Order: sequence, then C-alpha cells, then structure tokens
Amino acid sequence: MSGAPEPAGRRPGRARAAGLALAGLVGLSLLLGLSCGSAGCEAGALPQALGWAGEGPEAALTQAIVERLRLPRVLAGFAVGGLLALAGALMQLLLRNPLADPYVLGVSGGASLGAVLALGYGLGGLALGVSAWGGAALSLLLLLLIGRQGLRGLGLGEAAEAPSRLLLSGVLLAAGWQALITLSLALAPEARLRGMLFWLIGELSGAEPWAPALAVLALATAAATALGAPLKVMLLGDARAQSLGVPVRKLRLALCLLGAACTAVAVTTAGALGFVGLLVPHGLRLLLGADPRRLLPACALAGGSVVVLADTLARSLLAPAQLPVGALLSLLGVPLFLLLLMRGEGRPSGAAPADEPAPPAAEAVDPGSAGKEYLAHGTFEAVEAGESFESAEAVEAVEVVDAAATPRLQARALDLGHPGRPLLRGLDLSLRPGERWALLGPNGAGKTTLLQALAGLRPPQAGQLELAGRPLADWPLREAACLRGLLPQQPLVPAGLRVDEAVLLGRHPHRDAAVRDTPADWAATAAALQRLGLAALAGRRLDELSGGERQRVALAGLLAQDPLLWLLDEPLAALDLPQQQRLLDLLRERADAGRSLMASFHDPSQAARWASHALLLAPDGRWQAGPAEEVLRAETLSALYGHPLRLLATPQGPVFVPA
Repeated sequence: MSGAPEPAGRRPGRARAAGLALAGLVGLSLLLGLSCGSAGCEAGALPQALGWAGEGPEAALTQAIVERLRLPRVLAGFAVGGLLALAGALMQLLLRNPLADPYVLGVSGGASLGAVLALGYGLGGLALGVSAWGGAALSLLLLLLIGRQGLRGLGLGEAAEAPSRLLLSGVLLAAGWQALITLSLALAPEARLRGMLFWLIGELSGAEPWAPALAVLALATAAATALGAPLKVMLLGDARAQSLGVPVRKLRLALCLLGAACTAVAVTTAGALGFVGLLVPHGLRLLLGADPRRLLPACALAGGSVVVLADTLARSLLAPAQLPVGALLSLLGVPLFLLLLMRGEGRPSGAAPADEPAPPAAEAVDPGSAGKEYLAHGTFEAVEAGESFESAEAVEAVEVVDAAATPRLQARALDLGHPGRPLLRGLDLSLRPGERWALLGPNGAGKTTLLQALAGLRPPQAGQLELAGRPLADWPLREAACLRGLLPQQPLVPAGLRVDEAVLLGRHPHRDAAVRDTPADWAATAAALQRLGLAALAGRRLDELSGGERQRVALAGLLAQDPLLWLLDEPLAALDLPQQQRLLDLLRERADAGRSLMASFHDPSQAARWASHALLLAPDGRWQAGPAEEVLRAETLSALYGHPLRLLATPQGPVFVPA
C-alpha cells in the first residue's frame, strides 16, 4: 500500500520473535527441570533417561529418577503455573484491574479449606483431590449467588460498578474461607500440622496426577484464545463492547467460570502458589501489549515455565533439602514485581511495547488514497466520498429502510427511569436518515439513560423501540452493531492498549468472529485516525494521552465502526474549541452521507447551530421534540433550565446567553 506503514499490530517478524522467545523459555525450563534435582545438575541426565547415552545400573537409576520423580513434577509444575498465570490474566480482564490475581474471587480459599480438612483427617491421594474440588465448587456456587449483580450489570452506571461488586463478593468469600482455614489449623493434630502448612504455602512434591491439570491447561488456553477478539473489545468497557456486538453478560460469566476453574485445578494440584497469576500477566502486558489474543497463550506458556524454573531452584538451592516452591515464588516475586512497576513508569512517553514499534507519524495513511486502493479489491470504500464500511447485512438493511422510508430508530410511548424515580414518560420519537438531533436537559434529566435505552443497553419500563423497522430486542447483537453505535460519556482507558488498536476495535461488528484484522480494517482505522487528527499518536498508549485526546480516540473508533445511527453522549466533553468545531463538522458530514445522529449537549448555542432537530428533557419527565428552530427558543430553554436566557442573532447562528 503506497505511503502506508505496516500496522504495528500486524508485524509478523515481531510476533515470530516473541513466539521464539517463549518457546526458548519453555524449552530451557523443561531442560533444567529434568536435569537438576536434589543431587545437583547433570548434563547427561536427560540423554540417559531417554536411553541415548550410557548403560548399566547408573543409567537405569538416572532414568528411573527422571521418569518417576522429575518428569511428573515438572509437568505438574508447568500445568499449575500455566493455569495460575492464565487465571490471573482472565481475572484482570474481568475486573479491569491489572493488579487482580487468581485468588481474588475466593475460589482458591474454598479449595484450600477442602484440602486442609482432608489433610486434618489424614486423607490423601484421590480423597484430597475430591475434597479440594468440592471446596472450589462450593466457593464458585456461592460466588455466583452473591455476585450475580456484578455478573449481570450492563448499563453505563452498572457496568462501572459491576467489577467492584464481583470483587467485593470474592473478597468476602476469601475472608470467610481464611477464617475457617485458621480455625482448622488451630484444631488440627500437631502431627499433621506441618503437611497442612506446606500445602497451604504451595508444594509440588506431591502434585500427582499431573495429566488432568495439563489437559485442563490446554483446553482452557484454547478456549481463552478463541475468546480473544471479543475480550479485546471488552477493554473499552461493557457499554461500548455491547454496542459493538459483544455479548457482555455471557462473556463475563464465561470469564468468571474459566478463571475459577483454572484456579481450582491449580490449587487442587499443588496448593496456593503466590505471585504467578499477578507477576506473569503484568510483565507480559508491558512487553506484548494488552491484546488478549497474544497475552493469554503467552501467559500459559510463561507461567508454566516460571513455576518449573522456581521449583528447580527450590530443589537445588539447598540440596539435598528442598524449599517450598510457594515461599520461593513469593520471595522472588516481590522485587521482580517492583522492578516491572518501575519499568512501566519509566517508559518514555509514547513508547510502544517492545515487540510493536509505533508507526511513523510521517507515513500516516491518507484516507482517500487508502480507500481508492482497497476499493479495487471490493473490501473498502473511501470515507471522504461519504461511503460506508458496513457489512453485507447492514447494507441490505439500509436498502430496506430507504426503500420503505422507515425511520432508522422509532420510539413509541417510551417510559424510562430508575426504581422509584421516573425520568421520561410517553416519548414518541422518530430518527430518519440525515437528521441531526440535539439532546438537551438539566443534569439528572435522563439524557444518558435515554441514549442507553436507544442503544439497547437498558430496557425501557414501558413502550416500544424499533431499529430499522424491527424491534430492537430482536436484532442479533452483531447486526445491530452495524446499524447503531454508542459513544459513552466517559470512555474507559485500558492499560497497555495503543491508540490504533483502540480505534481498530470499532471494526469488530463488520467482520466474522473467526477472522483476524484485515487490510480493509486497518485502512478504515487509518482513515479514521487521519480524519480526527490522530495519525501522529497511532502508536501511543491510551493511558499516556490527555482527556481530550482520549475523547478523539473514542470518536475515531465510532467513525471506524460508521453505523447508520450514531448515539453520542456529550461528544464535545474535554475537547478544546478548535477540536469541538472540527467534530461538529465531521458529524454534519456523516449526516449528509445519510447517517442519523443524536448527541447530548450542555451548550444550547452549539446545539442550535448544529442540529436539525432537538429533544428537550425536563426533570419531571416531560419532553418536547421537533425541528430545532421551533424547539430551541429562549423562553422554552429558560423554563427548561430554570434560568432566564436571551437569544442573540449572529452571522454564525443563534447564541443563547444568560439574561
């Protein structure tokens, strides 16, 4: 593509280098784990165990040690480490907190209590595993019951609180389990106390069988990687992800179950090994970025290698004595984690992850040229020409809508509100192609609630909503996302996500779930970045940007999505005056290209100069809608805001000032 840099997310050489580094780490850890033990490290141990070198009693003894002692321990350690690191990454995605770990939901506490009780009664082997599994299952059941609100919440306000609710539920469970574990230790026979404590610290000496844990690791890694694309979209927040066609509630439940299952298997196999689920995902995120499609499988491989290397060190450091691998991991984890934190804080502003250099600003893609080049392949159309990037389903829906002159969105007798607090009563509204609707009202009148409902994120208390002549609830999520898009009031800022990656996520509903990013998606992303003046920031991390720059990134993502209906909650927030004017010009262009738009405003002057129609929401549930010149009058706005306003006519349009 002429003049276009290779997108940072599509650098095969960098991806191969990361893959080779992980493969080398895995190979090194397995080699050392099988070659080293309490008798020291022997370079010929592995060849002798494989029958490649030496014969006689010594070779047979070495082979027996490797096959019966070291190999099961190494495989168990790899499986446990991979499960913990994978669970940690899943919990960090679920809770949107980079400091979450596998034990944060309390599932490990239930497994630990079950194991401690079994050890206290002198049980082991299968009975120990069954008891730990039972405790984990009971803990998971209680978590689903107590934290169901955290798993179900989806509205903008609820979505912000959902991770906190789930986290508090897990902390509550963990505290309860810890109290019961402490009581069990206090009442346990002294002869069994040492074994119970070692298991709680984390120990691989009795970690058998290893095959179930390794099988669960393989299945869990495959399942998590398959969910990578929607998980990446969820980094933008639940509301934005749902508007992009991601089934957030189902995905949140899947994350909870998958993370809890990984934790339960790991704790059941080897006890509670600390820091693996926190340290490995955090370190890899600094190196590889936030994309779950790379991060999750890398966590499984690196986590397993870390535990194997730590266990090898625990067996060899004070040989023939063996240290508890859990204690050694915690001892090494603290300084390593502090080092990672300092490295993350010390990264120069604008630096991309090590494996993905930022695209050069000077080689920004021109939207027109990119569109013309990709148009030859039938996969991309130019933004400047007012064309769209819709999928075939969306194009068919547009043709049906335009042919039948059906409104893009229609509300009939719509009632909205919160429990015990009505906000809007009996709203009748139609949004047609090319219309620009300004939504105004005092704080708390329900502007955000209405936009959520129109986007399908909040069910109305009464009434009907139709999108393209079809009940909104009947549209499949992905097809609905091609027709309508939502810009939340306060877009989330996920750690480690780059600007170009965030904008690219707007293309999610336009491609099949199994298809990776296509050249057309990258071209649409480049065009959106160029249109919003963000090409020079493409390789920057979102958490390094100003509030206004982040708002423009969110708007660029909506432009890349380019739905037929745009719902924008305070799109001018945090933007300076020139950027506000550029955005309003862009929104006019999209309306002229046939889009329908509704945006909430705080400044009635800006709304009057931009809008073709206006909807006013009063705090008592009343509303008024119609053409902007009929609705946006000084006397009407004075009554709406409870403050006298005066209209001034200027060459640039109407201006409302306090009287």
